[in-house]
Amino acid sequence: MTEENSIIPSGKGEITQTAMTFTGNLEFEEWLQIGHQLKAMSQGLMFWIGDWLNYGENRYGENYAQAMDVTGYSYRTVKQAKYIAHKFPAEERNDELTFTHYTAVAGEEPERAKELLITAVKDSLTVEELKTLRRGEKEETSSDHEPLVCPHCGQVMAEK
Repeated sequence: MTEENSIIPSGKGEITQTAMTFTGNLEFEEWLQIGHQLKAMSQGLMFWIGDWLNYGENRYGENYAQAMDVTGYSYRTVKQAKYIAHKFPAEERNDELTFTHYTAVAGEEPERAKELLITAVKDSLTVEELKTLRRGEKEETSSDHEPLVCPHCGQVMAEK
């Protein structure tokens, strides 16, 4: 990592693929800032991979094989990153939410997903709370209209 891109102040350490080492004395504020940057990098990584994959596909026609080779991630992981980054463009993402918040609502219609994500920000919902909210609303909606059906033969057994 070049010094101008390093999150460690010049002369106070270095980053490699497997380590972050410190060779100088960090001020407390510098140490704390590194922690904030690490958190942002961690939360942004899957979005970045998805954006990178979408760009590569649009520009070069490249797809999953190259992304899997370069990142070491599985097909499922790169496919999900690409899908989420495409479904939720950068200008619609909120820094207060994680990639996993977006995956939790990805199956929803766009307007409904947007509403759920706004609620997640407003109410500071965890991913699990967001999933519970989504499931609860689906259960309420489906129980009002769908009959109870036998999973084996398909016979309508009773109204819910």
